[in-house]
Amino acid sequence: MLLRDGRPLEALYHVRSAARLQPRQSFGTRQDRVRFDRTTRAEYLNQMAVLYYEMGWLDLAVEAAGQAHADDGSIPEIAYDLAVLKLARALARPNASARQIERAVAQSRRLLFSAALADPDFHDVAALGGALDALSGDCERGVPIMQAALSPPPGVRSRPSRARPRPAWWRARRPQARARRRRRRSGTPPRSRCGCR
Repeated sequence: MLLRDGRPLEALYHVRSAARLQPRQSFGTRQDRVRFDRTTRAEYLNQMAVLYYEMGWLDLAVEAAGQAHADDGSIPEIAYDLAVLKLARALARPNASARQIERAVAQSRRLLFSAALADPDFHDVAALGGALDALSGDCERGVPIMQAALSPPPGVRSRPSRARPRPAWWRARRPQARARRRRRRSGTPPRSRCGCR
């Protein structure tokens, strides 16, 4: 919420505080605590990477996302965010060579493949894969992949009806609904970015 309110530095403070305090709050066997602490640390580092990116600190964002992926590479959102950040860092450099961009695209492809294996319904992964195809010069393949990944599945309305109040069982499922909405963003990157006409 702080990020939406335009206060990313305050949000970063709270995430760092939570990450620092979290190991004191885990219980169970030693093996369970270690696994839980590592996964939770990875999630906090990923949140920090997103905040760093929002503040324009791209190198710190890539470093935090890389540490998160090293801690727990099984979380598809972490692999996706790291792929986006590596690609963004390569494209943001004004003097980046074609070889550096190709290397970032290849690294991003590997990360996206692992994210797609972990969560096949993560549609943003397919959309970014299409963007990588377009960046590599294969716009005929990339643009339809992006459009297919970002369009809602058949039979799903893009806007729910708000004519009646929501039942209690629906309100209990709001976090899951938020996750599904995050996966169904609409729109494609502009074609001029990839050189397509």
